[in-house]
Amino acid sequence: MSSQLNTYPTTELMQHACAQALEHRIRLSLAKKGSAFLSLAGGSALAIYRKLSQAELDWSAVSIVPTDERWVSASHAACNLTALKNCFAARNLIQWLPLVP
Repeated sequence: MSSQLNTYPTTELMQHACAQALEHRIRLSLAKKGSAFLSLAGGSALAIYRKLSQAELDWSAVSIVPTDERWVSASHAACNLTALKNCFAARNLIQWLPLVP
């Protein structure tokens, strides 16, 4: 795998490009394995995930786990799993894998 530096004139364009790259990887995984597993961070990346959630994919074959979860309840404002679920709210078929019981 090679590395490439991309620059964008706006944050919006960068977020769109990131969402497209993730969508592409999900499509590849779905085609090859029939499923996709995403480990996603919270924070400023949430805008990218909101864009990604608009993609027409087989979301029932997608599993998501937060990578930087805090030891807080799902109702806590700092809960990344809840923030991720909010980004993908329209995609209720996703399998969510919590790190915190």
